[in-house]
Formats: sequence, C-alpha cells, structure tokens
Amino acid sequence: MVGFNAGNLTVVAERMQRFGMGVVCADNDWETAARIGRNPGLDAARAAAEVLGAGVAFPQCAGTDWNDYVMEQIEQAEFDLVVVDEAYGEFADGPSAT
Repeated sequence: MVGFNAGNLTVVAERMQRFGMGVVCADNDWETAARIGRNPGLDAARAAAEVLGAGVAFPQCAGTDWNDYVMEQIEQAEFDLVVVDEAYGEFADGPSAT
C-alpha cells in the first residue's frame, strides 16, 4: 500500500487486512517540525503502525522522503565511481593494451 497523504493513513491502516510482519515507511518532515513543532509524516506513520502492529522506518537524509534518500544514495555512488575513476585513470575505459 502507498499513501500519498499522511491525512488518512490511520483510516486506511484500520481497514487493511493484516498478515505477517510489516513496516510503515514514513516521510521525515523535519523541516515542517522545525516550523510548527510536530512532524506530520512521522506522527501519521506512527499512528498507522500502532494500528497495524508494525514498525516505522523513515529516511535520515538532507531531504524528507524516500525518493530524496534514494537520490542521495545514487549521487554518493556516482561520486564514489568518479573517485575510483580518478584513482585508476588508465583503467577508466578498460585495461590499457600493452
């Protein structure tokens, strides 16, 4: 299930058929929390997780949602590849023919 709005997450959780273990993946609205004193993404996820008997996972990154987290991981991987490329420059396009 994917919820694009934290407003009805608990209502949807109450209507879900439960089976097995689960995790509610939340937005980490830390910028909103700094502004208004609460984190709506985490609050809604925790309420839904309580209904479902599930855990909560949230991204810890400069962004606020899982897409931001994935993009940061991709950027870091690209940076790591550039560093490797610079470290082993002669192998960047494959082994040199000697």
